[in-house]
Amino acid sequence: MSNLLTKDHCYLLDLACGTGVLSYYIPKERGHVILGSDLTPDYLLHAKRKSRYSLLTNSIAEVLPFRPGIFDAILSSYLAKYVDLQTVVREHWRLLKRGGLVVFHDFTLPIRKFVRQIWNSYFLLLDQVGRIIKNWRVVLSELDDLIVHSEWVKNLMRELQQVGFESITCKYYTWGTSAIVTGLKP
Repeated sequence: MSNLLTKDHCYLLDLACGTGVLSYYIPKERGHVILGSDLTPDYLLHAKRKSRYSLLTNSIAEVLPFRPGIFDAILSSYLAKYVDLQTVVREHWRLLKRGGLVVFHDFTLPIRKFVRQIWNSYFLLLDQVGRIIKNWRVVLSELDDLIVHSEWVKNLMRELQQVGFESITCKYYTWGTSAIVTGLKP
């Protein structure tokens, strides 16, 4: 995702930052100031150790503790299928500067039959892993069903357009198993 960020995008929010995996891919030489926010305190402890963040907050994606118009870009990965997209998009609009970029990344259900067969096998394996790693059992056993029934791409693109974002794009990756949706605040 770092290739989506230009030198003009310097003040970033990594929303649902988890343990800080996404921020690792933002090049240091660009001088980005990265703020992270996540709902899970344990994840924030791991993210803090990576020291890529200027600030970490524990908050929900729908109501963030930042002043309006502060961010050049808001990035999120694996968030869209879990939140009220209408509220989140309006919150992004509030927080972004003019010309600000939103980037949403998440899983999508593959359409091609061959890829779908691999997908099904993968999620059967994850379900078995969940039986061994008890604290991940619910997540690993329900993720496939959540993705199958999610229409986050369609819903997100509609919400972005309704709020006023422009240059909205969607690109699918890894044989259609994930997508990145972007938009600009005019």
